[in-house]
Amino acid sequence: MKNIIIVLFVMMTNIASAQNSAIFNGGNADGWNKTAFAQVSNNIFTGGIGDGWDKAAFSQPINNIFIGGNGDGWDKATFIQGGNNIYVGGIGDGWASQYIPLGPLPVTFLSFTARKSSKTSSLLEWETSQEINSDRFEVERSGDALFFSKIGTVAAAGNSSFPQQYSFTDNNPKGINYYRLKQVDINGKFIFTPVRLVKFGEINSETVKYYPNPTNGILIIELDLPNVNEPHLINISNAGGIMVNQIKIVPSSGNKIQIDLSRYAKGTYFIQVRTPTLNSTQRVVLN
Repeated sequence: MKNIIIVLFVMMTNIASAQNSAIFNGGNADGWNKTAFAQVSNNIFTGGIGDGWDKAAFSQPINNIFIGGNGDGWDKATFIQGGNNIYVGGIGDGWASQYIPLGPLPVTFLSFTARKSSKTSSLLEWETSQEINSDRFEVERSGDALFFSKIGTVAAAGNSSFPQQYSFTDNNPKGINYYRLKQVDINGKFIFTPVRLVKFGEINSETVKYYPNPTNGILIIELDLPNVNEPHLINISNAGGIMVNQIKIVPSSGNKIQIDLSRYAKGTYFIQVRTPTLNSTQRVVLN
């Protein structure tokens, strides 16, 4: 029997073998949309909720990098920083309002305390475990923990790998006193310590009401009506004189401010409310 050889010629179709200028023509969720795979103008990505870009505002005006919200690392109300502050954050967003340097520390603090040394003076004491090119410590004081002024200078050891102890006496404290140290290097760079509180005289709540006191967590601060439309600054310090939080509140139409203290350890706290015309402090017990 003879073998029958059948040869088939398959012709290639040229109907859709080339893609004009399109690289890939995709579908939903594959990174390219077949109807809009090209981005117009200078748009890099047009995204959606939760993908890192907001399709309604992916382009930031002027020099704004990111405008965020609570808990996202940027506070949309204060994304532009003043002075030498790198980031000033908000509650839960991972950034503190104090300047903290990155990399090796030129000075390592073991402690920093402030207390009454007499009826008319404050004693500040601090200790370092090592110093590298440290020039001086500038002692700063404030009445509201917001605006500080220098009240003295203490020379630093310069370079040391052994513990060094320092002290400074403030002979002119005034009522509520917040202290911090500005450690300055030989090259001019500096860092700040956390803030310490020393009180003189009787605490005065004036016409401000704080309740319930003691509290299990929620504290209500009730202001007089003349102070309602002023910006409020609330400082919270523990019994050891360490300021644990500072809250800035914009003017509002209400006269009651609610503060949640439940995230702090049980004990005694000092709550200061400061406005342009009011300076009130109250001792509050957290159960």
